[in-house]
Amino acid sequence: MATPRDKYQKLDKIGEGSCGIVFRCRCKQTGGVVAIKKVRFSYEDGGGDERKEQCGMFGASTQALREISLLQQLGTHPAIVQLLEVFIEPGLLYMVFQYLDRDLSRHLQEVGKLSKETFLRYSFQVLNGLVHCHARCIAHRDIKPQNILVQLKTDELKLCDFSLSRRSLPFPREKQTQKVASLWYRSPEIFLGAETKGTFLDIWSSACVFTEMAKGKPLFPGSSEIGMLFHQFDMLGTPCNKTWPGVTGLPYWSDEFPYFGRRALGDELRLDEDIVNLLEPMLQCNPLDRLAASILLTHPVFQNLDKTPIVPNVMSVTPEVLHPELQGDVFPTEQNFEMQSMQTMLEDRSPTRSTGKTQGPQGLQGPQRPEGPEDDKRFPRPSRPLFGQEPRSQKRFKPTATSQREADLQNPLSLLEEWTRSTQSSSFRF
Repeated sequence: MATPRDKYQKLDKIGEGSCGIVFRCRCKQTGGVVAIKKVRFSYEDGGGDERKEQCGMFGASTQALREISLLQQLGTHPAIVQLLEVFIEPGLLYMVFQYLDRDLSRHLQEVGKLSKETFLRYSFQVLNGLVHCHARCIAHRDIKPQNILVQLKTDELKLCDFSLSRRSLPFPREKQTQKVASLWYRSPEIFLGAETKGTFLDIWSSACVFTEMAKGKPLFPGSSEIGMLFHQFDMLGTPCNKTWPGVTGLPYWSDEFPYFGRRALGDELRLDEDIVNLLEPMLQCNPLDRLAASILLTHPVFQNLDKTPIVPNVMSVTPEVLHPELQGDVFPTEQNFEMQSMQTMLEDRSPTRSTGKTQGPQGLQGPQRPEGPEDDKRFPRPSRPLFGQEPRSQKRFKPTATSQREADLQNPLSLLEEWTRSTQSSSFRF
């Protein structure tokens, strides 16, 4: 059986984290450069060869196995790093990824804030990757500059490190840990102990990353959880039951929290109005007020952006080269049963062209949708723009029930939740 040493030559060490060590290596067969993550099994010790053989079967890190599984489900996407192959040795696991120049954190340290054109190009790619993940009910849960890779020559950007990712379903099979994301990129509901989906966290973390790209410095730098929470309240205003229903009943809420009035986000960020208008629906304390990534991609700020698919890296290392027997997907697996059920439910709610409305169980109907060549058969399009041209004094985006309804209709998870609420008893709560 081939080993990583037989196929690859180690060049240098790129980085090290809690999950393992990452090396830059060269493929001996093609000469292409790859990144290999070396993960040591959790309970490996000096117990002899027999003990190591058992580690090779039972000692793999749960995070590493979950990352491999989720990357298999995500498949190939231009905004997500590609897993090329996996090697297993006694006590060790090797994950071979495509290689990019550097991560976004290092890039920002060297160049400072990005130009507006580069900012829009990077932001669009991050949102594009999140749409791909969220449509498959996968939440990244650790969006930060260190987990975003950049290819300088082509301005190509990819999400990486899915070790903290989880399936984001309305009925999770197990309670998920709240210790997600780095401190500077956590959302208020995480600090307050709310049990929420990771997709909402991804939107908040992405907004923090976008602001850091535009300003050249972190949006919420802090050294403690309570300090971070007060910093967020200071900029966005202290929430109440009117702006965030049920916030006072969260586990870590205290009536002694100081009250901060909401200020104009544009005055705080001091960025272009169109960029502030993009960030504001993402920086909402109430997670239900944050727009879905699919809606954010329709923002007018991206209207003049060149959306031509980025030319992929000229890489000689591909799964087909390493394994000629593979055709099509790198990991040809059967469709997950949960995803099949999800797609079936969504198809049942697909809009019809004859009525122009969204038909659902028990007569549920959504807003009117226009018909045309770009008409989407799966989700209804908003009947009006979500980002209207308001006067300067009213430029700040204020989420309303109508806009939230439109955002929910673009989110598969929200459709599934609404269908479930309509079929379950009224006493059931998520």
